[in-house]
Amino acid sequence: MRTSAVALLAVALLASIVGCAAPPRGDSAPTADTAAQTRPGAPKRIVAVIRGVPPSLAGHETNRTSGNYPGLDALMELVHASLVHADNQGNLLPQLAESVPTLENGSWQLLSDGRMTTSLAIRPGARWHDGSPVTTDDLLLAARVEQDSDLGIPRARVWDFVEAIEPQDARTVVVRWNGPYIDADSMFSFLYAVPLPSHLLETPYAESKAGFLALPYWASDFVGAGPYRLQEWVPDSHVVVRRNDDYLLGRPKVDEIEVRFVQDPNAVLVDLLAHAADMTLGRSLIPPEQAELVAGQRGDMRVATSLRSWYPLHAQFIDTNPPIVADVRFRKALLYAI
Repeated sequence: MRTSAVALLAVALLASIVGCAAPPRGDSAPTADTAAQTRPGAPKRIVAVIRGVPPSLAGHETNRTSGNYPGLDALMELVHASLVHADNQGNLLPQLAESVPTLENGSWQLLSDGRMTTSLAIRPGARWHDGSPVTTDDLLLAARVEQDSDLGIPRARVWDFVEAIEPQDARTVVVRWNGPYIDADSMFSFLYAVPLPSHLLETPYAESKAGFLALPYWASDFVGAGPYRLQEWVPDSHVVVRRNDDYLLGRPKVDEIEVRFVQDPNAVLVDLLAHAADMTLGRSLIPPEQAELVAGQRGDMRVATSLRSWYPLHAQFIDTNPPIVADVRFRKALLYAI
């Protein structure tokens, strides 16, 4: 059985949602930085906090062995992009792809022999931050990397269902499945095989798998396809990202974001109350009542929660009451009924 995860919490400036700088505190004069940001035409800059200290942006490749870093997913979403991407409610939306595979649009097909195919087309104009086009070569490299046991990445279950990945041209790929798989439409998302720039990584991957995940690319030299470009990476401290004016889905409203790594939840609260930070990103892990208190004291903030992911429940079936629950046929019947 599966159940939805606990609500995830983020404290965010309302101003950041609409792309404006935060107003100055009412009990003090604006600082030089604040005054500069509030001038008409001044660059909009915000400071965000995440609760994790990711060693690199390769964390999404290795989190099955090194654990998950709170906030890394949000940081990745700033600088990277996938073909399809889930919103806060878990609904898949196209990002670099023209559409999400569905039965209705014909890009998800169920075959008579029980197999399936899904087709994805990269949008024209999808480009990496260095100007190179996103192509199916980038998808194929991502799929190879995720399945490569030499890199120490445990094989995800999804790959047991993938029969082949076949590029049709530079923009279109067909994934052939050996049987039904419920998350087939999530291929080439942040869940499975997020695209990798083959023009930068193909040669290093072929030459040295041992050092592949330690390349400078995963930190200071990162090149993504997302709404922001990496400007500065300071290990164990923070990163600074700058808006990507050529982002496929439109120019971001905020010009620059500094993302600080702060593990102590009390330090996060202090930064927010002292106006040293404007928002949290990702899983803040702050109790809702404390978040509401901070938002009320600042007056320019709101609390946002969302449900994400699933938790597996592994029932032991010891002295079950009623005993019928231990019968797998009964549990299947319940599942079908749901």
